[in-house]
Amino acid sequence: GWDNKRLRVIYEQDGKCNHCGIDEWQNKPLTLEVDHIDGNNQNNERGNLEGLCPNCHSLTETWCGRNKARKDPKDYVTNEEKVKAYLETGNIRQALLKVGLVAKGANYGQMKKALTEWGIDYK
Repeated sequence: GWDNKRLRVIYEQDGKCNHCGIDEWQNKPLTLEVDHIDGNNQNNERGNLEGLCPNCHSLTETWCGRNKARKDPKDYVTNEEKVKAYLETGNIRQALLKVGLVAKGANYGQMKKALTEWGIDYK
């Protein structure tokens, strides 16, 4: 799994940052972060992973999804579209999928907010 790959990267690098080489900060052991070199967090091939200190990681072009393209405004789903999908499906998960959104965390919150704003009770 992911934890094994993460531990393997850290072990192979002797717990040292792959960029600056440090293994401690202010006399405390450093917790390395695993960077996906190509920016694709689904690509967990060993050659795409490297352990970095938090400082070096924050300086990469791909840190926190910096390389992800911003959504095209025409792909934006309006609250009206979300509400309509909910009324058609009667289910938040199905409504999210119907409008092309991933049925996870923040999208649920946005859907619930839209339904509340439109005065619709949801289950």
